[in-house]
Amino acid sequence: MSLSTLCVHVQDEQLRAAAETMPSARYVPASHLDAILAGLTEEASAGLGALLFSDGMALDTKGYLDGLWADTQRRARELGTEAVLHENTTVHDLAELNVGKGPYAGIVLAMGAGVADLAGVKDHLPPFMDMVAGISLTLELGAEGWAGAVHPERVHGAEPPTATTAVEPDAHSPDARCAGDLPAHASGWPEGAPSLAAMPYIAAQGSRRCVIGATWDRPAAPDQNPGTAPRTAGELLSQARALWPGLAAWRVAHRAHGTRVVSQRTDHGTPPYGGRLALGPAPALPPVWLMSGLGARGLLYHAWLAQLTAEGVLRGGEEHLPPELLRWRRRGG
Repeated sequence: MSLSTLCVHVQDEQLRAAAETMPSARYVPASHLDAILAGLTEEASAGLGALLFSDGMALDTKGYLDGLWADTQRRARELGTEAVLHENTTVHDLAELNVGKGPYAGIVLAMGAGVADLAGVKDHLPPFMDMVAGISLTLELGAEGWAGAVHPERVHGAEPPTATTAVEPDAHSPDARCAGDLPAHASGWPEGAPSLAAMPYIAAQGSRRCVIGATWDRPAAPDQNPGTAPRTAGELLSQARALWPGLAAWRVAHRAHGTRVVSQRTDHGTPPYGGRLALGPAPALPPVWLMSGLGARGLLYHAWLAQLTAEGVLRGGEEHLPPELLRWRRRGG
């Protein structure tokens, strides 16, 4: 987890104006970027500006969600609830939920792009819900400082569609270089330096590990493996190394890929989608609710949207929902 974040963007004037409205942000011109993060290339930072959020954080998503769920279980025990907190089951049709533990007061679909795989649901989703495929890479500084070259045939294409793929470093590739041939900052992410919210982003996890991403391949076909998309892992790695050359000494440890739902932009930004999902004649099913389109802003919206959805299930209506959440029902989003 990085304890500060540097947002770098070509829209320099917009960043300068934004800094005036956000007390927690400080505008940093291109000429001063190297003082914030040693090793940024002049070519990469030319014409850019940045916002430094000294209190910003780059979170480990899995660690955050594990902690959130553990706290939910703890609070439920303190309240003495008899609710079943967690149950793993696999269904391909919502009607299968009525077998066994049911009936339920409501069903909440919070499964991202996977919602389109449920029988009887896909045909009732709005056609403009964008499916975006993408990959991210976890990089680690090798024990001996050798670079890990990314070979397309080893990173994608021939692999089974697993969520995470390990990629071994290749010391014999043309791209591999000894750390001794690189600048001093190549030995690790500078101590106290912020993570980068740029294109691509570089989220530091200590001095010897980081996550870079993410590719943005749209529209995503239902059966598309994001690893085979036109923008390859090698291109993503090259972009990150062009921004911070010290990554040339780091190897690719894992690749994560997936498909996400991205909501359409409005005058209020890109709020997610929520509300009741009309599935037609389905008397055996309780009310079905949709939570989707959180995109990269899930950390901002997830608790708010979950509370509104839970209130809707208990109330049996959605009159309390802001109209922005229901815009997916209107043609064009």
